Amino acid sequence: ILVKLLGSDYQLQYDEFDLCQLAKVIEVCRASKSRAEAGKKLFAVSRIQRNTTNDSDRLGKDLEKFNLTFQACKDC
Repeated sequence: ILVKLLGSDYQLQYDEFDLCQLAKVIEVCRASKSRAEAGKKLFAVSRIQRNTTNDSDRLGKDLEKFNLTFQACKDC
């Protein structure tokens, strides 16, 4: 899945730590109906500690680091 989304040389572009996190994010995105649902699952603990919560936006910004979108993860 990472090759499909990031290209064959993805391991040269990203740290292993980031790739492990991304794999989990993709798994959650694929199992979720919407970006908001995925965000709520991924940020369940930290959202309790925040004054304002926009988990959908937060997920979108995290995916942008890899030039990805929720829909791209969902479709893979």
